[in-house]
Amino acid sequence: MNDLVGGYLQAAADDLGKLDRSQQIHVLKAVKNVAQNPLPNYEGGYGEPLSNQSTSKLAGY
Repeated sequence: MNDLVGGYLQAAADDLGKLDRSQQIHVLKAVKNVAQNPLPNYEGGYGEPLSNQSTSKLAGY
């Protein structure tokens, strides 16, 4: 189930709560930037394209 807390999944909210305040501010600013302009960085946005790494296969999802 996708239980949202303040617009975030519960797991994300829990992880954010484990950070100190300065780290929380940094993360929230980054999330805000990507949310405002989710295009890939090569198209002028803040998003990073998904890629395949040796430990994870994310491209194509």
